[in-house]
Parts: sequence; structure tokens; C-alpha cells
Amino acid sequence: MLEQSPTTGHSAMDGNRLAGIHGLRFLAAAMVLVFHLRDVAGSHPPIGFDIYLGSGVRLFFVISAFSLMYSTARYVGRADWIRVFALKRFFRIAPMFYVAGVIGWIMGLSGSPTISEAVLSIFFVFNFFPDQIGSLTWAGWTIGVEMIFYSIMPTIIGTVYGLRSAFAFLLIAIVIGFATLAVPTHSALPSLFILMTFPSQIQFFAAGVCAFFIFLWFLNRERPLPSATLFAVVLIPVLVVCTWSIMTQRLELLPTYTDRERDYISCVVAFGGLVVWQALRPSWIFSNRFVVYWGERSYSIYLLHGPILIAGLPIWRALDQQLGTALGYVATGLVSLTLVLTASWITYRFVETPGMRAGARFYGKSPERRPLGEW
Repeated sequence: MLEQSPTTGHSAMDGNRLAGIHGLRFLAAAMVLVFHLRDVAGSHPPIGFDIYLGSGVRLFFVISAFSLMYSTARYVGRADWIRVFALKRFFRIAPMFYVAGVIGWIMGLSGSPTISEAVLSIFFVFNFFPDQIGSLTWAGWTIGVEMIFYSIMPTIIGTVYGLRSAFAFLLIAIVIGFATLAVPTHSALPSLFILMTFPSQIQFFAAGVCAFFIFLWFLNRERPLPSATLFAVVLIPVLVVCTWSIMTQRLELLPTYTDRERDYISCVVAFGGLVVWQALRPSWIFSNRFVVYWGERSYSIYLLHGPILIAGLPIWRALDQQLGTALGYVATGLVSLTLVLTASWITYRFVETPGMRAGARFYGKSPERRPLGEW
């Protein structure tokens, strides 16, 4: 199903990897880091562009589902593929998650955790508990969401097998997500739990699954679409949905929809389209060596950026005082990014890679050349 065909375009494939997907991972990690410069580092930009960058987490979810559908298709025919999938996911995620949790504990970010809190984090089930939604690892809630998606992945693969079923899954996921967001704010559930629980995020994973089957449809065409046509096919739905979101908000149309629901629909379409585009015809900005290299290390970037921003608070305040708000913000961004990339290089080499190698001993495959560097 995934053999390279003449329709892929000469630059879409980089060995067994889709280079543009790696670049999008770095983009998502950078978006989240910049988003947290305000609330975590206390550095404020001269204009409020950063408030939209928290959607980098949603981009991560879309990419995750797409890349897992792509990479799992290579071994799904094995009799023990579910076992292989589970081992690959655990050894890819767990080592760095545990190390980041220990770092947070040493820094005092998780307070004095109880045995039950530690157990919930160790077994990745904290997303089911309203008072433990964040886990003991800073910003670890997303990993809890990912783990729930991994647990239902075999069911998805067994029931979603084409474009029609993929679109049906997406529609169902959107309904589930909207229903979760519609839980009254005065209910017993904390508002953060509603926003960070898996049902409210499921539509982004469904968008990634849908993007995968759209990608296959383009890949298997007898005649490749010209780049301009492909770009238009992807861009037009994005523009339509984003315009709908803006107009219904400003003109107060469809008052039953909240700004968050409009935002989520826009992200589903925009990020799904972006993933398809970069998988088929990656642009240089998302497939150059720098972003591909750091895209492979995006998991460490995500888990380490928070502790580094918190540890560097005295530095960021000094930069703001010495350089002013605008230049101080730029300097904080550059210095923090340098520190995060350095730390991520270390943990990728000494934590993530050994973890993948350890897992490979159980399913008999070297992790040196991974299809998409998924996490």
C-alpha cells in the first residue's frame, strides 16, 4: 500500500522518512515554546501574536496520528503487530517522560507527590483523573492524551480503512469533542480537565487519520497533480473554514458555537491540510536539514522547554530590564531556544535513542532509520 510510486514527486520521500513531517514537528515544538514565553518565562511580546501558538499541541496530535498510520502500515500484517506497536510506543515515550518527571521533581515543580500520583504517572493513566490531569511531568497532559490514542489505535486500524470511513471517524470525533467542550462550566469537573481530557482532543487525531488516507489517495493517482493544483486543493478548504470561523465570530452568526469550537474546527482543517501538503510536496522551509534534525528531537524539546523556562526566570527578567520589552522578548526567545535545543540534543542521545534501542531488542528491528520519527 505504501510503495513509492511515480505520483509521489521526487522530493516527498527521504529514504523511509517524510522530511516535511519532521519539519512540522519542529514547528509545533517551537510554537509551544514561544507560547509559553509569556505565561512561564514572564516575557511579553510587543504584539499579541503568541496567543495563537498554543495550537502547536493540536498540530502535534494531527502529526502523531498521521505518522502512526503511515509507519504502522509497514508491519500491520504481522501476527504480533499489536505487541510490536505497544512496545515501540512504550520505549519511544516512557524513558524521556520519566526523566522529565524526575527533573521536574528535583526542581520542585511537582511538589511532594504521593505514591498514588507517582503510580498514575508511571502507568500513563493520569488523564482519566480530574485532579491528576497534568501528571508529575511538566506539560505531561499531552502524553496522557497520546497514550489513550495509542490504546485505541488497533481498533482504528481495524475499522477505518479508506477515505469514507476516515471522514466518518472525523465527523464522529468532532461531535465527541464538541459535546465534551459543552459540559457546563458549573459542573463538578474542573475546566482544565474538560480542555485537556482525551475526548476534547480526539478530533485532532481523527484529522491526522483522515490526512493519511487523503495522502494515500493522492499518492496512488495514475497521474500526479501539478504542485499548483495540489496546493489549491489543500488551501481552498483551509481558507473557506478559516473565513467561516472569522465571519461567524465577528458577525455573531451561529451563536451556539463558542470561539474555542471555531478554533478547533479551523485547526482540524488547517493542520490536516498542512500535513497532507508537506507529506506529498514538502517545501524547503519544512524539509531543510536544520528543521528535520530538530524535528526528530521535538519530543525532548517539548518536555524540557518548561523546566528550562522556569529555571531561567532570573535571566529573562534581567534581559527585559536591560533591553526593554521588545528586545528583551526576542533575546529571551533566542537564549531559551538555544538552551532547550542543547538540552534536547543531550537527552535525545542519552535517553531517547537508548530507549528505542532497548525496545528494538523486543521486536527485532534497529531504530536507526525510523519512518517518521514519531512520538
